[in-house]
Amino acid sequence: MSKTEIVTELQTILNDLKGITADLEQNISGLKDFLEDRKFIPKELGVSIREQLEAIDAKQTEIVSKYEMLDVQKPEMQHTAIEENLSEIQKVIEENEKYRKAIAFFLELHADDEKTAETLQNRKDRIVAEQIQLMEGDILKEYAEPYAWLQQAFWEKDARRKFSLIYKLVPHFEEEIVTGIHFNTLKLDENKAEPEESVPETFCAETDSADREKEETAENTAEVLEESEECPEAWKDLLIPEDSSLLHVQMSAKAGTKFGAKEFRKDMCKQPLTEKMCCLLECIEEYGYSVKSLAEKNDNGYEIYKTATEKLYQSGYLKRYIVDGMGEFFTLSPRGERILYTKEAVGFINQMLKEKISNQDEGEHIEDSTNSAMTRLMAYDSACKQRILFPDYEFDTCNSVFGTDYFMIGYSMNGKKNFQWFAGVVTEDPAELQEFKDVVAEKAGAEESLVVYGVSLEHAKKVASWLQKELGKKAALIYYTSKLEKNVYALENDLPAEPKTGEPVEDEITDESVELPEEEPEQGTAEAEASSKTDSEKEDETDKKTEEAITLELEQPEAVEEQPEQESEESYEAEEKGIVSEQTLTDEKRMEYIAAYQEMIASGKIYAASAYLKALAGKYDAFEQHYRQLAYAMNDPMEHCTYNSDTIFQIFYGESEPVSDYYVVAAALRNYFLDQYSYDYSAQQLYDMFKKSTLLTENQSLEEIVYDLMEFKNRQKRGVDRYADYREKERGEWEKQLAKICHEAKEYYESYKNGNVKESTSHKRFLETTKLLLGADSDLCQYLKAVSEDDREMLEILEEFLADTYVKDQAVICEENIDQAKVNRVMDEFWDRAAENMNSVKKTSDLMGSLRMNLSKKVHKIVSILCDYVSLMQASFNSSDDAALVEYKKIRTPLLHHMDEMIAVLSEKDSGDRKACAGKTVLQQTLKELKSRLSGEYKEGSYQFYYIDFLKNDKVLLDEDALPILDEVFELPDFSVISRIQQHCTEEEHEFADRMQEIFEGEDDYGSAELILKYWKWLDHPLSEEDAEKYDIDRAIVYPLKDLENKRKEFSEDIELAQSYGQIDNTAENGKELILQIVESWYSRAVETRNYGFFGKILKEFREKIKKDAQVRAVDLKRNLDTYLKQNPDWEKEELICEAIAQIKNRIEQQNYAAAEDLLNRVLTQDLDPEFQFKEEDYLEEFLDEYDVNYRKTANSGTTLKALMNTPKTNKDIKGGNKLLENWPKGAGTNETTLKVLLSTFGFQLESVQREAPVLGKIENYTVKLKRPENGRKSNYKHPIAAFGSEAEENGFRVICLFGKTDASRLIDTFKEVGNAKHTLVLLDYALPLAERRIMARKTKTDLSGKIFAVVDRVVLVYLAKHYTETAMNRMLMAVVMPFASYQPYIHKSVDTMPQEIFIGRKYELEKIESATGVNLVYGGRQLGKSALLRMAKKNIDHDENGDRAVLVDIKDSDYKTAARKISAALFDEGILKEEHITEDWSELARDLKKRLMDTTDKIPYFLLMLDEADKFIESCESVKYEPFDMLKEIQGIGEKRFKFVVAGLRNIVRFKKEATLGKNCVFPHFDSLTVKPFKAMEARELLEVPLSYLGFRFPEDNETEVLISTILGTTNYFPGLLQLYCTKLIEAMQRDYAGYSESETPPYIVKKEHIKKVLAEQTLQEEIRKKFFITLVVGDDSYYYIIALMVAYLYHENKSENGCSADELLELAEGYSIKKIRALGKEQLVALMEEMRELYVLQNTGEGRYRFTRYSFCQMMGTIPQINDELEKYMED
Repeated sequence: MSKTEIVTELQTILNDLKGITADLEQNISGLKDFLEDRKFIPKELGVSIREQLEAIDAKQTEIVSKYEMLDVQKPEMQHTAIEENLSEIQKVIEENEKYRKAIAFFLELHADDEKTAETLQNRKDRIVAEQIQLMEGDILKEYAEPYAWLQQAFWEKDARRKFSLIYKLVPHFEEEIVTGIHFNTLKLDENKAEPEESVPETFCAETDSADREKEETAENTAEVLEESEECPEAWKDLLIPEDSSLLHVQMSAKAGTKFGAKEFRKDMCKQPLTEKMCCLLECIEEYGYSVKSLAEKNDNGYEIYKTATEKLYQSGYLKRYIVDGMGEFFTLSPRGERILYTKEAVGFINQMLKEKISNQDEGEHIEDSTNSAMTRLMAYDSACKQRILFPDYEFDTCNSVFGTDYFMIGYSMNGKKNFQWFAGVVTEDPAELQEFKDVVAEKAGAEESLVVYGVSLEHAKKVASWLQKELGKKAALIYYTSKLEKNVYALENDLPAEPKTGEPVEDEITDESVELPEEEPEQGTAEAEASSKTDSEKEDETDKKTEEAITLELEQPEAVEEQPEQESEESYEAEEKGIVSEQTLTDEKRMEYIAAYQEMIASGKIYAASAYLKALAGKYDAFEQHYRQLAYAMNDPMEHCTYNSDTIFQIFYGESEPVSDYYVVAAALRNYFLDQYSYDYSAQQLYDMFKKSTLLTENQSLEEIVYDLMEFKNRQKRGVDRYADYREKERGEWEKQLAKICHEAKEYYESYKNGNVKESTSHKRFLETTKLLLGADSDLCQYLKAVSEDDREMLEILEEFLADTYVKDQAVICEENIDQAKVNRVMDEFWDRAAENMNSVKKTSDLMGSLRMNLSKKVHKIVSILCDYVSLMQASFNSSDDAALVEYKKIRTPLLHHMDEMIAVLSEKDSGDRKACAGKTVLQQTLKELKSRLSGEYKEGSYQFYYIDFLKNDKVLLDEDALPILDEVFELPDFSVISRIQQHCTEEEHEFADRMQEIFEGEDDYGSAELILKYWKWLDHPLSEEDAEKYDIDRAIVYPLKDLENKRKEFSEDIELAQSYGQIDNTAENGKELILQIVESWYSRAVETRNYGFFGKILKEFREKIKKDAQVRAVDLKRNLDTYLKQNPDWEKEELICEAIAQIKNRIEQQNYAAAEDLLNRVLTQDLDPEFQFKEEDYLEEFLDEYDVNYRKTANSGTTLKALMNTPKTNKDIKGGNKLLENWPKGAGTNETTLKVLLSTFGFQLESVQREAPVLGKIENYTVKLKRPENGRKSNYKHPIAAFGSEAEENGFRVICLFGKTDASRLIDTFKEVGNAKHTLVLLDYALPLAERRIMARKTKTDLSGKIFAVVDRVVLVYLAKHYTETAMNRMLMAVVMPFASYQPYIHKSVDTMPQEIFIGRKYELEKIESATGVNLVYGGRQLGKSALLRMAKKNIDHDENGDRAVLVDIKDSDYKTAARKISAALFDEGILKEEHITEDWSELARDLKKRLMDTTDKIPYFLLMLDEADKFIESCESVKYEPFDMLKEIQGIGEKRFKFVVAGLRNIVRFKKEATLGKNCVFPHFDSLTVKPFKAMEARELLEVPLSYLGFRFPEDNETEVLISTILGTTNYFPGLLQLYCTKLIEAMQRDYAGYSESETPPYIVKKEHIKKVLAEQTLQEEIRKKFFITLVVGDDSYYYIIALMVAYLYHENKSENGCSADELLELAEGYSIKKIRALGKEQLVALMEEMRELYVLQNTGEGRYRFTRYSFCQMMGTIPQINDELEKYMED
């Protein structure tokens, strides 16, 4: 069965299903009546409902089955969705079939010519080999579309259309085939007839019968014209050539998205609802509208319809057409047209408007041509003219006809008996003109008035006269006008028509003047992208009311669908941000800005005013016109001005009114003077616009200048600038300039050819794009080669290439005319091509941001070189007999004379009128520049230094092109570009020589210095040898560059601490991270531009802003404190509270807000007891305090150690001290017995002491092992040094004895000779001076590696003997010797075994796991210590004093059967089961275990079975209804506290598989569970401080230290593994450079801000944290966390939402990326995973089911947008 047949069957089944459903609905309605009335239900009704339900089930099953046969993704199982889906499938199938027919058509072609026949056959063979029958969709279209064009061309009769089609065939077919089509030498079999339509239906838009009638009419008309003449001579003046460059068609990004009725209703329910409905209705009934015409028709304000239109456009329902210089209009977009095909949407509109539109109505699709668009603009403007002619007119009935290039509209008059007609035509086709005439003749009655439109008033009059003559209509009834004209003129006398007031009647329009009011121009290209904020403030308040009103209305029986969920205020505001770009601007502020820039101009700083206005335009749309008009008046290089009359007209008259007549004239002068466009058709029209201004009428000289320049350009088709005298100077240096251009081209060619251009990114697609666009084989590179070799034979080809690809249409080839829009199109084309080359799955992402800017700059630079070459060649010589040159010489002197006169006039400025003064300054500067060009004084290149004077002080930077850098430093409003430009103007300026000295003496803006040097070089300002050496930038930047890096690091460290202090608002979205991001961006820019000083200013501003902003927090804290004091008037009576209050005030003063708040909370909760201390006594401090005394005693070798004690009393501790002294090794050596006593007295529990061979033949050497605990007792070491604790039970440690005088260096040498095979306790019979011991402390850390060398000398021994305490001796020993040794107690690698000494915290969790009544299920992420907990539980329980047993089995990646085998094997191996029985049957395993536990001869009192890494095991149990857990539970019930199992994994199975695990028969609800989370603060601090304290580190007990510790805990996210990693790095810093500590004072090592800052900012630490972070997110195939994190990061970058994202948004994103792994999850499971990530402190819940990263650093770790894209693509599945 074919797919077409399956689709047909599905449609039939669906119709049946809909019918049955409708019947069921009716029966259920009847059933409801019976139920409400409590009546008996008729049996036949129940039978009928049951049968209908069964029939529905059968039909639904059949639909699902048929869909599987189609092998397509099933849509949502909903009638409308299926209906639409089947329609789409059918359309695709039909299209596929039509394309295959095109291929079949080609296969039937043949040729008589042998070569052509051979070419045909070769291609046919390739087609057969390609297996076309397997292709579908886009792949088939891409392959077969050229064959479709060929088929069209074969049958096409129209010569022009055929030529157009043949042109499209050239790239796709061999020359013989294209020639055969062109000359009709390709043939079909004779029995193959021509199709009914000349163009196959497949490949052109479907037309209704009316369209076909029009085509037939047009063809008939064309035939009539051909029979008589090709085109009557009288008609030729009426035809308008098509100019496609004037038309711009735009749609928003959403226009291409899928239409949904629910979303449509939601979009429409927002204000302004009524106006949006009117806009859509106008599109449906009139096929489009302009905002102005719609406002006129509905008697409403322009702004409200403008807002409504913009919102519909942004939502994707409208398509925008812009005609340069004429205006814009809107039609339905493809998405908007779907409204007409959706019953729910049509019903919604009908209800809202209280009128019916049919969902079969279809707007006429206009051809996207300029002439057609002009016609529509005229048509929509007719409403405005109707309102002017009849001010009281109420728009009612409208009769309209639209052709391709013409229109006719009639407005009903006199009770609808007659019409006032408007008609217009803009076409280059005589047939269309004939059709237009016929329509006018048919529609316009003999006594009805007709207003004729044209593209200009002159054209309109010609058309009106032609119609009057052709139709014989009374001239008195015919009028003419144009879109831009403000009057309607009578054809009879050319006078403006007079409006009719009162009720409109049929009488003729009188001929007295009426002037249209100023029409507010519709938005053009520049403004179209943003709308004003009109009424947006009211919308928030009214949206809810509107939606409620709609809901009430739609609750009636005709309701279309349920009311959409009300949007949150936040989401609505976010949507508004996407639409409204203009910030609030008060009239007062606007006038202030205007006055400021005018003052800048009047003071001679026009460049500053230009930059100021550009910056303002970026904030406020209202200043766009101010900026652009000044830019064109001054030829601002930042605007890349294009001078032709159409552009000037559009800027000054098309979109707004002129800001100043002076600006208009200045821009017009430049337009007529410059030579950017050879043909300027609107030059006269532009002149007519301003020639009557008082500026020209009162200044004859100025009028003469303007007129002469315009006339020259009109006659010679060139601007005067081409012949200006300064060009002669250029021509004198022509060879020099050519050599320079060729040299520059060669440099770039060599760089790109050899791939020497270094990119700062690793983005693969960007690199591929750059290679295709600029690489050795690219067009640009090849043309660079031609220029570098001065290959003039390539000149013509190069000109064509640049004109087509990079230069504005019809413009002269020069750098100024490079078209950025074309550059963008080329980049996008190559970006897509790069994706194809890489076989990228996702090709929809755009080239954006810095990558796009980077590539654009490179392309622009190369194209500039090519343009300069062409421009130089074109201007190389002017022939002496050139008529234009002759005329130039005639007008040159008068021009110079008039310019001198006018410059003098403009010098007389009126100081009272700032606006006039500014305008005069602009015009005067323009005239001075043009004069210098004429006189030859002008220096080529001054254009590029327009902004150079900004460098006379340090407020505004310029980029490499000497243009102002107007990028704002976000978050620093007081440092805005606008304020800095104003400061530049008010502060003192310096000469460039002085500025250079300032820069090189510490200001450090070397990028500015480079530009000043470049400027001097352009001025031919030579440097002396001394200055050349002094201003050597490469040499000068060495130190400032290093200092820049230091400043950046220091700021990064300071900002970390500032957030910890509470100086940065943590409730603000990523406050600290945002600042760091901004600083990092400007740091990169500083490195790139070498403007290091400006970066320092930014850092200073941020520091000041942080402190200033933080003061708000102080106010809150003081208020809270005052409240407490008022409520507790007796607070001064309590000493603790008084002390605390004083500390709080001090901390607020110091801006330590976090510490202040914490202490205040403790006051409020009466928690002022001293904090718990992790250590009772600081033995190291005591040891160092007594060092001098003990050293002096022991340094005397003549005194025995025992004599030193000299204590008459005797007790246990004194005896212990004496024992130490008595057994101390003397110079003669020691023995095993004596050493055993000594070590035992040191507190070691010895297993053995074994003498080994002397090291190096002379050093006594012993191996010591410690005893394992007996009788089931646990090891309980009192210190965290595992090397001398639990590790020594297995591995032992070494003891060596050294005798005699020595020092630190010799000791280190000895230790190196001894080697680091074992940890070593060194017994040194010598008293080391404190200075030497401290030197040894440094050297053991910096010079040794691997193992401990802990030195016990006489000083240590005496200290221990004096303070001997048996229970504390071992930890006392460690506390005084380990700070002088090197050791790493922390285990930051999860695979390493965690010694019990470092197992800190988790006491509650451990107890719950070990206890027989504790938990059965343990969940938690990686790196949190689950496995360490289980291992510790095993160690504590297994073989304890009760004889209990514990077994830990790792069942990673095991299903329930494999797990059973592993468990049964482990139970035998561990001695639990006495007989080996390896089984995968859980019932057998349970029986064996029960039997063993019931054995009374060798009873196990309590058995703990722990299963680690059990995720796959748990997952597999679902298939057997979790029977293994039933059996484990059954065993657990064997006897009280006899058996318990613990299963540990990542997933909270109850949360993740809620439905499966909470069923009636599931055992899971009976199990207690425990989630292992990151540390609490007290546990984290214990892990941080206790081990470090034994290594000599001390955290001062002060407020600053509290903040520092919180910084550490925050950085490590309270993860035990990451916290151990941080501590590891802190210790490693000692091994590198002793962490900056002074050896003369350490240990102890006081941990200060400087040390913590360095470790926090250390790159390797961040990388390790990143690695650990990703280990937490993904291991093996379990990548859920990782994918979720990627998607959360992606949505953050896309939306920048403060509230994070929801599970629904993640599922939608997963759908877009085809990530099946996530799509397969339900929402509930996805939320469960996100909750687990919240428990890991990776995500945080922001409320309403939305999540975001806990720390922005996590988002940063996920990578940049391109990196995230690349990663997500790895998880795509077809």
